[in-house]
Amino acid sequence: VQRLLLMLVTAPLLLLATPTPVLGRLTRPWPIDVLVDFLSRVPVSIVVFTVIVVGTLSAPAVAAQASSGLWRGFFDGLLLFAGVVLWVPALRRVPGARRASPVAVAVYLVVQSVLPNFPAIVFVFARHPLYGAYAHAHQAIGLSALNDQQVAGIVAKVATLPVLWWAAWRALSRAERAERTGRDEEPLTWADVERALERTERDEKRSSQAT
Repeated sequence: VQRLLLMLVTAPLLLLATPTPVLGRLTRPWPIDVLVDFLSRVPVSIVVFTVIVVGTLSAPAVAAQASSGLWRGFFDGLLLFAGVVLWVPALRRVPGARRASPVAVAVYLVVQSVLPNFPAIVFVFARHPLYGAYAHAHQAIGLSALNDQQVAGIVAKVATLPVLWWAAWRALSRAERAERTGRDEEPLTWADVERALERTERDEKRSSQAT
C-alpha cells in the first residue's frame, strides 16, 4: 500500500500543489532541464517507470529494505521519483516537459497500468513466498506470508487500474470537449515559452563557443 500511495497519490499531488513558477525555478538548471526533457518522452517514461517498479520488487532490493531503515528510505525516495516520472507526461505541469496529445496520454496511462504491474500477477499465483526476508515474519491479522503476498498482488492490481484509467478517461474527455467547443483546454503557458527561449539561448551560446 505504501508503494502505491507514493506513486499514485503523493507524486501527482506534489506536482499539482507546487506552483508553476516554483516548478520552473526548480527545473531551470541545465542538467535538470535536460533530464526533464528526456524523461517526459512517453517511451522513456514507460521504460524508466517500469524498470524502477519491477527493480524495487526484486529479491535483493526487498532484502535490503528489510535490513535497514536507510535502504527503506532510499527505495521510498526512488518510488516517489518513479511516481513523478509517471505523472509528468500526463499532468503537463512541469515547464519544458514534452506535451503529448490527449489520446497519446490516455494510451500512455493504460500502458503504464499494465506493464509495471506484471509482478502483481506473479504475487497472486505464486505457490510459495517469494521473499525470504518475509517468509517467517510475524503474521498480520492471521495471514500467512503467502496469503499476505497474494493480497498485496491483488491490492496492487485493483488500486492501480482505476486510478490510471480514470486519468486516461479524463484526458480523452478533455480532448472531446476541446474538439466540440473549439477551445484549447490546455493552452501553451508563458512558463513553457520562457523555457523554450532559455533553451534556445543556451544552444546559441554553445554554438558560439564551439566556433
